[in-house]
Amino acid sequence: MSTTVIPHGGREIIERMTRKFPELFVNVDEEQRKLTTKIAQQFAFVYGLQWGNKKRAGLSDDFKSKDSLACLESDATISIWDMFSSGLDILVQDGQAPAFPNDSPGNTTFMPVEPFNWLGDAGPEPPDPPPDNGDLEARVKALEDAQAAQLDINDDLAQALGDVTGRVHVLEERLGHVEAELAKPKKVVGRTTATWGHQHTVNLDVTTAD
Repeated sequence: MSTTVIPHGGREIIERMTRKFPELFVNVDEEQRKLTTKIAQQFAFVYGLQWGNKKRAGLSDDFKSKDSLACLESDATISIWDMFSSGLDILVQDGQAPAFPNDSPGNTTFMPVEPFNWLGDAGPEPPDPPPDNGDLEARVKALEDAQAAQLDINDDLAQALGDVTGRVHVLEERLGHVEAELAKPKKVVGRTTATWGHQHTVNLDVTTAD
């Protein structure tokens, strides 16, 4: 399970960012996405590159979460906090565990951000050093592993789509063959026998009606 919690001073950062960008702190998805990205950048600046945004796996970057803060754990899973309610209440508190801990890269894609100091200072200082999440090389390795897992998922989806497309093509060919056979005129060949023993060969063309 995740040991990552909202660091000391994290709620204050969110509060200050909502005050600094009131035009983004509104119930409009695209504006909230901009604010969420800025908050993630501030967290990355203060607490480390493991903080960022998230989206559902398989979706484009345009569909990243409008109000979720994410942390890439050392095991390449993703922990997630919802920051705002629909009424624009701030939901997170210092020391709070994630609402969705240790989600797999198959469900959620971690979206790293460029650290940026939007608040113009280093942000609130924790009373103790932040938890050791490993050195930079370990964090980069975790990001690379998460990216590789996502690429594997994409390859599997592409293969599955190719298999389905091939089966559909085969079925279409079989259907065309059956329809062509059914469209051909039907011919019935038989014999008739007269009262005095005479036989006649009769050929009948049969056309079926819809």
